[in-house]
Amino acid sequence: MAMALLRPAIDMKQKVKFDYIRADGEHSSRTVWPLGLFFWGTGWTLGAWCEYRQAFRSFRLDRMRNYLVTDEYYQAVAGKMLSDFVKAARAMEF
Repeated sequence: MAMALLRPAIDMKQKVKFDYIRADGEHSSRTVWPLGLFFWGTGWTLGAWCEYRQAFRSFRLDRMRNYLVTDEYYQAVAGKMLSDFVKAARAMEF
């Protein structure tokens, strides 16, 4: 279900709001700029620019709840695009 909502939001550059449950059980609400969907062998994640953290974040789809694709659009901004997300992810690899 999440993927069906997220793919068009990624294509149209629409902001997405959702509730998120971290691994430690803490809940938070996020508004993100969805950049891409990625499969890591055991599950899907959403790569996004998080407005709350002002940084790239990956969110496991199975921990996302109450998705809402908003009527707000984001502009492609240098440093906050998919190519920047990929560069940041590669820099974190060991």
